[in-house]
Amino acid sequence: MAVINWAFLCDYAFVDPSGKASIIGKFDFISFSQLPKRWPQMFVAMELLIQNDEEITVSTAISSPSGKELARLHTQAITGKGKKMILPIGFYNIQFHEAGEHHVELFIKDVCVHHIPFNVILRATNPPTP
Repeated sequence: MAVINWAFLCDYAFVDPSGKASIIGKFDFISFSQLPKRWPQMFVAMELLIQNDEEITVSTAISSPSGKELARLHTQAITGKGKKMILPIGFYNIQFHEAGEHHVELFIKDVCVHHIPFNVILRATNPPTP
């Protein structure tokens, strides 16, 4: 069975042709001055170990503190070669409606195998000075 060795939430991630991952701006919270608000871009970067000739699908979802699914992305079928594989998945323009602990859920073959918690913080704005 496929295994996720590690996973990060970050601003951007990519894998070069030699298989080396670059993970830029790892974070565990985002902040807004008001809600609802859109976040322009976030990536999940993960390392998978897939068994020889195993075929899997990977999907990711973002859920809010109230349990609402904000976004879900699916990959095409991935066939294993008995080695590690780094997979970056990007989310764009996700709208957040509530503050609190959100989760990025990671699914292999439609079974949630890992989640990454992150907080959406509503920061106080300073009132204008006269």
